[in-house]
Amino acid sequence: MNKSKIWTGAVPVVVALVIVGLVFGKLYIDSTSFFESQLAEVSGTDIVDLGCCVTEIAVRETALLGLYSETFSSSDFIMTLNTDSITYSTTDAVKIWGTLEYVGDNDTVKIWHGCPFMLFSITDGNHFNVDAMQVFILTTSRLESNKVYHFDFQKSGAYDADAPDAEFWEKFYSESDLYLPEGEYTITLNGEFSLSENALEDKVGLKRDFPILNDG
Repeated sequence: MNKSKIWTGAVPVVVALVIVGLVFGKLYIDSTSFFESQLAEVSGTDIVDLGCCVTEIAVRETALLGLYSETFSSSDFIMTLNTDSITYSTTDAVKIWGTLEYVGDNDTVKIWHGCPFMLFSITDGNHFNVDAMQVFILTTSRLESNKVYHFDFQKSGAYDADAPDAEFWEKFYSESDLYLPEGEYTITLNGEFSLSENALEDKVGLKRDFPILNDG
């Protein structure tokens, strides 16, 4: 019998079970929540809840940028993807985070989105693929103008428990820190939300990526 395991980081179990059952069939669920707390370890911040599973988000007056940073700018939003190095070893914990700022004309903006709406992914272009899992519900959050919202990378994903590499993925998801095998990777951050209930027509697409080398 084919088995899968899923690691997620805070939607109630009943919602996770419904989504998991529809997508994967029979699963082992090793977490009762979907989106782990994204409390930024920085000083001088406020901590806010944006509703749904997007809780304990650090908010600052200015963006906390990494030594390596990629920026996406539009008329209404600035999103950054950050790391402190683009070369790591297999024993280094890889630190990745993103920021989002509303810079439009209003004091606040209401956004419609799934959960979560800041989605990280990692791939080596071959067999290593980690994509954020999103609950496809339509909920809303309100962002204040000129406030920078900080989102740390959190692991979420699924794997086939019968696959030859199942032991690797079990160890990978059991560790809270991100360690990558030797190789070259692309880290991507997508901001997926819309400015109205018509999520498809009014979708705001924010995307940035950069390469990371793990040299063993």
